[in-house]
Amino acid sequence: MNFLQERVQSTAQLFASSAPDRFDAVRWNILPEAGGPHLNNDAYPVADCRVSRTVPVGRSTPWSSVP
Repeated sequence: MNFLQERVQSTAQLFASSAPDRFDAVRWNILPEAGGPHLNNDAYPVADCRVSRTVPVGRSTPWSSVP
């Protein structure tokens, strides 16, 4: 999970969109032990989480994570 700084609102809007090339527009990396990509220049801090369980509820399946 990338926590974006206020100065990078454009990055937040980019990732809120469905732009298929959004990772081409920012600097990022992913470490072997990471839970997902880290946005190097835009996120501070980054939290790696994993899904610990899913619970079906109606038509949705909410999940909880453990950092």
